[in-house]
Amino acid sequence: MTSILRYRFTVAESRPFEASRPMENRAMTTLSQVDPTAEIACTLPVNEAGGRLNALQTLIGDRLDHVSRRADRIQIRVWRAGRPNLEAELAAWAEAEKACCAFLGFAIEPEPDAVTLEIDAPAGAEPTLDGIEWIIRSAGGKSIA
Repeated sequence: MTSILRYRFTVAESRPFEASRPMENRAMTTLSQVDPTAEIACTLPVNEAGGRLNALQTLIGDRLDHVSRRADRIQIRVWRAGRPNLEAELAAWAEAEKACCAFLGFAIEPEPDAVTLEIDAPAGAEPTLDGIEWIIRSAGGKSIA
């Protein structure tokens, strides 16, 4: 178990998901680069956290296909399920996250039936990715361990 002080919860160590196409073989469009010079800290005001979580729940809900995790990267795949603007909505969520977590990088890959969002982090930000993974899995109703 890894304790995450900032978020005050504990998650089990991640287990990578074996997707049909490995992470390194995906053709992602970069939305923003990892910034290794930025402080590894989230500047989202506490009173805005609930709204951000609700937005993620609305985006993902029961459409979360899978979550893949490596030490410095998370990929989530979300079914479109009748949402033609899902790519733009996930990109907007990523932009909002980048505004409060400047050290993260985001990339996106649209497919006809789903959208994959990748979140990259610099060395030392693994606990933050643990928290993001927990939030994503919770929003999508997926098991943490």
